[in-house]
Amino acid sequence: MTSTPPFIDHTTGTLDTDQIIKESIPLSKLIAAVGVVALLPFAIATTFGLFERVFILHPVRACRWLRDRSALRDYTGDSVS
Repeated sequence: MTSTPPFIDHTTGTLDTDQIIKESIPLSKLIAAVGVVALLPFAIATTFGLFERVFILHPVRACRWLRDRSALRDYTGDSVS
């Protein structure tokens, strides 16, 4: 049994584009499925407004939902104007 390099047409020595396409389509579908599953929680969070409450990046935004200025003062150690 002779060993030929993958994706090479053994008769002409050129790239076997049919084999490349046949193997790339299932791989593309797998990548798309993983991407959809990864983006699903993000889509749900942004749809229901949970994104701003879950991913808090700034102390002012963190304390906005509390509606309490003293919580911000306790968090940062500064006085709130």
